[in-house]
Amino acid sequence: MWILVVMYALLIPCAVSFIHAKHKIGGDNPLTVALKAAGTTVIVLASVAGTAGSREAMQVYAFLVTGGLVFGLVGDIVICQKDTKSFLSGMLYFALGHLCYIGAFLRISTHALWALPAFVVIYGTILAIIISLNKIFKKMPVPIVVYGAVISAMVSLSMTLPFSIAGGFILTAAAVLFAISDGLLAYNINSKAKENCKLSFLTHRFDTFHKMGSGNRLTDWISLCCYFAGQSLFAVSVFCL
Repeated sequence: MWILVVMYALLIPCAVSFIHAKHKIGGDNPLTVALKAAGTTVIVLASVAGTAGSREAMQVYAFLVTGGLVFGLVGDIVICQKDTKSFLSGMLYFALGHLCYIGAFLRISTHALWALPAFVVIYGTILAIIISLNKIFKKMPVPIVVYGAVISAMVSLSMTLPFSIAGGFILTAAAVLFAISDGLLAYNINSKAKENCKLSFLTHRFDTFHKMGSGNRLTDWISLCCYFAGQSLFAVSVFCL
């Protein structure tokens, strides 16, 4: 478990430095991007070490979790760029990471079917919230609809894990923290763009959000702390399950 101690000892200063730099010099500054990538890289390396030492029955699970973290690392780098195409590309990499997590969850869940009603509730709630933020979002871009479905499936499946395997609550916490992080990010993008323009699509809103800043700083801090905490718990699960 010393690897996890080292992981958090390196992750916390990287994450704090990244968030501070993001608000001081901008999210697309090379130093800011490097700090964010460094934090995620620490998590990936810890997961790789855990995968190498995992028992045979859990090796596929550990491999999939590590794959999800690697996609997250790539997404972290890509999404920090200030153009809309990079934002959507970053969202794609995170969606691929969620698919890896879903595959990992299916390997260990013995109650996967119970995720279906949870998915209906969670995904329906996500769509309702997006629409309520701005009625113009009734015509939502396909990437938002697809990403919302993928993360809803991931969170729904995670909720079956405490009933399937000892320590499964770690993954439930990881998935929920990730979802909270995404939700706060979406709120910040919408609210910041709404203050400065009346554009109708999320892609345009992200352009404005990037140009005008990161929205509410407290919300952004909470969002990013939830993100790093969630990703680190995925790595922790490789050691604990």
